[in-house]
Amino acid sequence: MNIDKDDLYIYGLISGLIICSPFLGVYYGAKWIYNHTPQKAKEKKERDLKIHELEEKLGLTGRDNKALYYDPHYYRNRNKNRNDYLIDLKRKVDCNYNSPDIITVIVESTFDSSIFDEDSECSTLIMVHEDYYNVPKKKNWRADIYFSFNVLSSTFNILSTLSECGKYSSYYVISIPGKYQRKEVICGTGKFAKFINDFKKVYKK
Repeated sequence: MNIDKDDLYIYGLISGLIICSPFLGVYYGAKWIYNHTPQKAKEKKERDLKIHELEEKLGLTGRDNKALYYDPHYYRNRNKNRNDYLIDLKRKVDCNYNSPDIITVIVESTFDSSIFDEDSECSTLIMVHEDYYNVPKKKNWRADIYFSFNVLSSTFNILSTLSECGKYSSYYVISIPGKYQRKEVICGTGKFAKFINDFKKVYKK
C-alpha cells in the first residue's frame, strides 16, 4: 500500500499531538497552581490597588480588575497584561497626561479590504471636549454613550481613536461628512486638517 507525503504529515502531526498533550496538560496545570499561590495572590492584590490609585488620579472611574488600556479604543494599544497597564498609567501620571480637546476617530468596516491601505479613503468622526467647544448637545451623542451603543449594537464597525482619551463622558461625537484619505486623517494634514481648523474657528469657546 502506497502512502503519500500528505498522509504521512497528517499521521505525524496527530502522533505528535497525542504524545505532547500530557506534557502540555502538566505545564498549564502547574502554571495555574503557581498563579494561584498565596504569594501571587498577594502580589496581584497589591498591583490592582496601585492601578486603582493611578486610575483615580487620572480620572478613570468605574473600572474593574480586567482593564488593560488607558483608552481601549486607541489604535496603537500594545499592552499585553495588567503589568504593562500599570507601567502605562505611571508614565501618564508622571508626565501629567491630558487628553487633547479634539480627538479623531476612524470608522472602519470589518468587511473593508483596504483597512490597512494608507492611500485609501475612510470615514471619520471627531470627539470634542465640552469644556473647549460649543457643541449642540441635543444633536450630538456623548462619546461614552456613543461608543457603548456601537459595541452593543454592531459587530461591523470598528471605532479607533488616534489619540488616547481617558474620560469619554467629557466629549461629544461630531460626524464628519464625506470621506478622507486615511494618510491625511492619521497625519492631520490636507483637506482633513482644513476641516478641523474650520471647526475650531466656528465652535471654539
